[in-house]
Amino acid sequence: VHSFRVFPSVTTAAGFDSNVFNVDSTKSADAYFAVESKIMANSDWGRHQLDVGASARITRYASKARENNEEFGFSISGRLDVANKDAIFGRIDFRQQTESRGSGGQRLVGAEPSAFGELNAGLATRQTFGPVRLEVSASLERRVFDPVRLISGGQFDQSFRDSETIQIAPRLQFAVTPHAGIFLAATA
Repeated sequence: VHSFRVFPSVTTAAGFDSNVFNVDSTKSADAYFAVESKIMANSDWGRHQLDVGASARITRYASKARENNEEFGFSISGRLDVANKDAIFGRIDFRQQTESRGSGGQRLVGAEPSAFGELNAGLATRQTFGPVRLEVSASLERRVFDPVRLISGGQFDQSFRDSETIQIAPRLQFAVTPHAGIFLAATA
């Protein structure tokens, strides 16, 4: 049976924000309370590796209930040892987050803070041929903004803010000593 080390945590925070809506005029203050829970599990294996995590955060304001928000996320990453120094790596990370007022040029047009989902994923391989090591990685980063409810009613579509980045990065390294080497890397 393979074993895991598990690291749970719960944190709380209370605070006071003197400018909840992040505007220059008509500043409005409020107190808030937040609870965040996290759990991480890391494999404790001699070969291969698997790490899994999840988190959730709930924030509540004393009088400005429309600023209340919930955030969550999960992640998984791992390494498959193929040979002595060769391996395949993978990771995926998703987060549903709330954007602070005023971020990205956002102004007080929404009845609630702006929320977005963010996905990061990657796959990589590492192969060693004597003193030469070849690494190739590919990654995806995607951010999707949810529509925002307007104070006047209706919704504001934020899809123009959505983004997606795909990256491929090869790297060739030559070991000069066991602890030093020279490399050539590219990104596309």
